[in-house]
Amino acid sequence: VAAGSFVGFSVLGFAVFPSDSVFFWAHLGKSDQFGDPTRLDNLSLHSMLMRWDPSVGQYSASWLLLGAAVLVLALWQARRHYLRGEWLSSALVVGAAASVVGPIAWPHYLVWTVLAGTWLLFAPRARARLVGAGILMTTTAAFSVLMALWVGLSAPAYALVDLQVVVPMLIGLCGLPERNERLTTDGRLGAHRLKRSRVQPSEAD
Repeated sequence: VAAGSFVGFSVLGFAVFPSDSVFFWAHLGKSDQFGDPTRLDNLSLHSMLMRWDPSVGQYSASWLLLGAAVLVLALWQARRHYLRGEWLSSALVVGAAASVVGPIAWPHYLVWTVLAGTWLLFAPRARARLVGAGILMTTTAAFSVLMALWVGLSAPAYALVDLQVVVPMLIGLCGLPERNERLTTDGRLGAHRLKRSRVQPSEAD
C-alpha cells in the first residue's frame, strides 16, 4: 500500500506539475534549497552532520549511507516487533526513523518520537516505562533548548538540539523495549513475576 501510494502520487505530481517535479527530483538531497542546511530547526541526519562537521555533511554519500543503515535496521526491528504481535511498536519504529533520514525534517515531523515515548510510558513493564520517560524527557529538554535559541536566548550546549535527531535514530537502530512481560512455554508469566505474586504460607494462615 505504501509503495503503491508513493508511486501513484509521484506520477500524479508529474502530471500536474511536470517542471516542478523534475526540479524536485533533480535536486533531491539538497537541503540548501530551504536555506542554510545547518539551521537548527532542520532536524534531519543531513543537517546534524552539517552542524557537527560540514566537511563530512557536504558529501551526500555520508548521510545517504547513514540514513540507509538506519532505515534497514529500523525495518528489521519493526519486523521483530510485528512477529511478537507488537504492531503499534512496529509502526512507531519505522515512523521515528523515517522522520529524520530525509534531507529535511522540521520539528513537527518528530511527532513519532513523542508517540513512541507516550506508548511506552503506559506500558505494564517497568523497563518500558523507564525508556518511555527517558525519551519524553530528552526530547522535551532538546526542544526547550531549540525554543530558547529561536527567541534569542543563549544556550549552554547547542548539541542538545541534536538529541531530537539522535533519539529517533536510536529508536530505529535499537527498536523499542517490550511493553509486556514475556510468557513462559506453558503460557505463564516469567518466574520473577510468579514469585512476586505468590502468597506466602504465613500470609495464607
